[in-house]
Amino acid sequence: TSTQLNTTLIPSKISDANLSEKEKRKYRITVLNGTAEPRLAAKTARVLRDSGWSVWSVNESKNQISRTQIIVQTGKSKGIHSLIESLGVNAEVINSSVGDIYTDYTIIVGNDFATYLKNKQDTMNIGTKKLNEK
Repeated sequence: TSTQLNTTLIPSKISDANLSEKEKRKYRITVLNGTAEPRLAAKTARVLRDSGWSVWSVNESKNQISRTQIIVQTGKSKGIHSLIESLGVNAEVINSSVGDIYTDYTIIVGNDFATYLKNKQDTMNIGTKKLNEK
């Protein structure tokens, strides 16, 4: 299943160079939980903040979605590839003036991100167990 995770959820090509920490902080991001998973938006915000992004708002989405969406409100698309890489899932990018119009990007996290985080956590826990067993 780990091979399937790599091919379906993690972006296969990142075409532009990664943004610097300073460049990432210029973008304002809203994160919405589009799943039934409790606190997924807050967990996503932590992942993004740990990667250097400025998360301005965290909330629940009105709808549940299977695939994570990044809504580009302001036409600032330079950071998209770095944002997708920070998320770790191949999100659908939507250019539209919907979502939180006071931020540059609205990310609606879907079930794909919930699965990605769970698998990532399981991998970390397996590694920890092996260390403790020795």
